[in-house]
Amino acid sequence: MHFARGARAVIGHNIRSLIERLDPREPRFDRLIDDARELDLFYIPARYPNGLETGTPGEAFSAAQSRRAIELATRFVETAGTVLGG
Repeated sequence: MHFARGARAVIGHNIRSLIERLDPREPRFDRLIDDARELDLFYIPARYPNGLETGTPGEAFSAAQSRRAIELATRFVETAGTVLGG
């Protein structure tokens, strides 16, 4: 969304923060703030090998948690498509 609105650089991975920094704000994304908070919790442990004290992300996250993360991410992709007119 930031790039579609002309941003040349977008720094950060925190979805909530990225939504809050959209200029102008997008109400359809504002409604997804709680979903963003939930997805943000997956970032470090799923991306970095030392993000978990023991084990791997595959061992730490259940199938239900994985489905939930995909469901949440899908909401963002679909919302972006709607906002961008696609």
